[in-house]
Amino acid sequence: MTILESQIIDCAREDERVRAELAQSEELFGAYAPRMEEVHVRNATVLEAVIAQMGWPVSQNEEVMNAAKLIILHAISLPSFQKRMLELLKSSEHGYPDQFSAYLEDRILVFSGKQQKYGTQFDWNANGMLSPYPIADAEHVNERRAAVGLDSLEAATQRMRRRAAEEGELPPADMNAYTIRRLEWMMRVGWTGDTSDNRLCAVS
Repeated sequence: MTILESQIIDCAREDERVRAELAQSEELFGAYAPRMEEVHVRNATVLEAVIAQMGWPVSQNEEVMNAAKLIILHAISLPSFQKRMLELLKSSEHGYPDQFSAYLEDRILVFSGKQQKYGTQFDWNANGMLSPYPIADAEHVNERRAAVGLDSLEAATQRMRRRAAEEGELPPADMNAYTIRRLEWMMRVGWTGDTSDNRLCAVS
């Protein structure tokens, strides 16, 4: 493993460590914790520098590739970075599974105020249920999911709700305040588009 690959893994481990701490203290839920955002931005900066030096982190080491995927998906405060990463994924032989591109594409669509394609992005709805964001051509979503190696939307929904329950995550007590905070965050970091239904999404 190279020094640059080790840096990618260290970044992902820091992400996971801080997330676990914030989940334990319940700071992770209800708002985008500033400490978590700082880690995500810092990690993306490191990964972008690594890519500039060595290209896509394609490695025989699965841990390196998984670490890169985590960093990219979590860099939600950097719209231009995520969009560049998706372009690179689609234009190169990268060795990453198709479902990763699906996750990233959905995330960009949702934060851009558009309907997602694969149903990978979830958040609390007005009824207090963890549910997928609106999906384009929802009738055929499971066909698209199967084509990239994902299980059904129904199975994903059960999994997301189960994980939230296990971690003790509850729907926001004040949905209006929750939505306002998300819109303010989106404006601050530069996401554009229709922001009428933008909650801070989670990846299935």
